[in-house]
Amino acid sequence: MKTQNAGLKRSKIEQIRDVLEAVGQGEEKPTRIMYNTNMSWVPLMRLLENLVDQGLILAVNSRTVGRERKPCRTFKITEKGCHILDYFSKSAEVVQAFRNSHSYPGSPKKEEATKDE
Repeated sequence: MKTQNAGLKRSKIEQIRDVLEAVGQGEEKPTRIMYNTNMSWVPLMRLLENLVDQGLILAVNSRTVGRERKPCRTFKITEKGCHILDYFSKSAEVVQAFRNSHSYPGSPKKEEATKDE
């Protein structure tokens, strides 16, 4: 779920993917999604509302919790959200395959890399 580019700012696409993965893996409560995706509260809430508006996740007003008996809002991934998440995964595989099959200036060539292993 966490991105590999530690220390770098995530793109909006990576944030969306991370939230969809968290919700798709069963995280329903906003606080748990926030911790799981390593996002701040306000940007996460904006993103969750955006994903609800797009039909990728569903907001569910569930039973009340706590001493004040406040309503608890949870989130579930929709079928459309699952399709988008699957698309992200397949796209990442294609990009990785492309990177593995092409060398870039300054990077070791495939033959050199295999000799070292």
